[in-house]
Amino acid sequence: MSMMEPQSSGSSSKSKSSSPDPSAGVMAPLTTGSRGKKNRLPGMSPQMVTFSLHQRSQTKRASSKKVRTGCITCKRRHIKCDETRPFCLKCTKSPRGPGVCEGYPSDRNTKAGHRQIQAAPRRIVAKGTWRIQNILVEPGYDSVFFTDPEERGYFDFWRILVGNIYLFPNDVMSRILPQLARHEPAIKHAALAMAAMARALVPNLKRRTRRELHSNGPHYEFALKHYGRAIKLVRTSAPSTDNMLWAIVCCVLFVTFECLHGDRNAALQHVMHAYKMMEHYFIQRSMVEDARETDSIRSVCDDAAWIFQGMTMQSWSHNVLHSKNSSDISWCCRGSTRPFAVEEMPSTFADLHIARRWWRVVQHYICHRCPIYTDMYADDMPQEVIAGGYIRNTYELKDAEDLRRVLPQFLAHLQRWHDSFQGIYDHARIGQDRDFSSYVDACNLRVQYLLLWSDVVSISYRDVKTVKSLTPAFREIVDLSRIVIQTQSNCGGCSEVFSMDNGPTMPLLVVACRCRDAEVREEATELLGKHPRRDGLWDSRTFHTIAMRNKAIESDNIAFEDDEFEEWSRLSRREVHFDANGDVQAKIVKWHPEVGEWRVVEEQLSEPSHRVPPDYRELPRRQQSIKIAPRLC
Repeated sequence: MSMMEPQSSGSSSKSKSSSPDPSAGVMAPLTTGSRGKKNRLPGMSPQMVTFSLHQRSQTKRASSKKVRTGCITCKRRHIKCDETRPFCLKCTKSPRGPGVCEGYPSDRNTKAGHRQIQAAPRRIVAKGTWRIQNILVEPGYDSVFFTDPEERGYFDFWRILVGNIYLFPNDVMSRILPQLARHEPAIKHAALAMAAMARALVPNLKRRTRRELHSNGPHYEFALKHYGRAIKLVRTSAPSTDNMLWAIVCCVLFVTFECLHGDRNAALQHVMHAYKMMEHYFIQRSMVEDARETDSIRSVCDDAAWIFQGMTMQSWSHNVLHSKNSSDISWCCRGSTRPFAVEEMPSTFADLHIARRWWRVVQHYICHRCPIYTDMYADDMPQEVIAGGYIRNTYELKDAEDLRRVLPQFLAHLQRWHDSFQGIYDHARIGQDRDFSSYVDACNLRVQYLLLWSDVVSISYRDVKTVKSLTPAFREIVDLSRIVIQTQSNCGGCSEVFSMDNGPTMPLLVVACRCRDAEVREEATELLGKHPRRDGLWDSRTFHTIAMRNKAIESDNIAFEDDEFEEWSRLSRREVHFDANGDVQAKIVKWHPEVGEWRVVEEQLSEPSHRVPPDYRELPRRQQSIKIAPRLC
């Protein structure tokens, strides 16, 4: 809204009064009395001037015609926009500006002739599988400040990559991050490292030695160089609320980089570092009212929180990042009007996007606070990283007792979400012919719900009778996962799928190891082996190896024809451990005929890897002095 020019409250001493007769149309002199004084006409005040209204010209605006095509941010700030496309310079370059521009309204809200230029680049290639050499991107905002053609090429690839790996809940971050990268070099270097790491993996996501990664072109060396620069900039930045938010954004990219790289421990450490920073950030933001905070900045913060809430499931699946003190309410669970955010969940969801948002809240709350666990562990985690949390130890009977006591509370939250989501799921299923993409998203959400619900209701699969009753749910997980897996397009130039979403990989492993129906277990195992993919830290190749070993363990146990309780008690003691190099060891109960008893043994489930040398593996623990000069293996 533009401001009107202020009008003068008084008149000059030389001003003359006009005739009160509106028909006069001209200024009329006042009559003079006997002593030479001018007589005031009735109704006139001293120094008051009246005008003939019907001939008075309308007051003109001092400024030019009101601009209705400015950017969203300038309209909100009530200032004139310079209308630079795709992003206003008054927002992005001015020291008094917010630092980011939220773009322009859609075409239907602008006058004809003003074509809307999209903030995000549009792909010119056809949808489906695409290769790196076929990428054509329309010139974007980043072409202004990327003078190095190599960096610009990686950044163009990054912009397309983030739209294909389900990293952000919408396109806001994809639109804003290129602008933030102009002001925050750490974000730029982190994005470049992430893009180069993805290109180094072409054509598949198999684990490789560093020599193999280097032999695939210059991408791996470029990735490590910019990754080191980004971490160093984050570590040396001056402490402030803004810098902390940018560091959190960098952590999002760092976690993605390590998931691509396959370094499980480094990714989990970045997640936990981000959790600590988020706690400090929300505390500082609540204490200081920041007038410069725009909807874009709030969206960046909300999207970062959404991402790390989703990563809770990945951390929980490795028995990491559980709440140590249930009386503390951290930022990730805290509500705005009630103690816990999950208590503010509405009774109905407007659309699939809202349902997904609330699922992250429910899923995070249960994984973070419910005493459930898995049999998969990330070993060699440094103690200073897990301060304030704890790594869950091997299952004890007390865990089941604690879960039985709080079971109704957590099941109630799951049921509330399910009831609100059911209508949306049914609508997507019925309308899948016209919007199959939404149906696939709804299928994946239901798979995640069934996974968490089955874990809670079965007391982390300790009750064999309940586990047997879950066979229909396990079968549905397999059927829906098949739809998701076969539909999702490939990532980048790889022939396989990489995503940062909680996809179907982990649910299929649970079915392959927990379901008591051998046919359903076989279907889940087959899907893991037939469709290689990686959902964050969940790697289908690794999980397929685990599922195949479990198949042999099941056969060995069935051969003894014990009752189901005794058989399940042995199977329940299975454990999977990932070391710092990503190698997999299993602990199982195995029959020893020479002594005639069952004993716990350890087995190597993968070939020992020398992919990560000790100096690089220690990088996250000594980020104060980073100098990456990778050596060939």
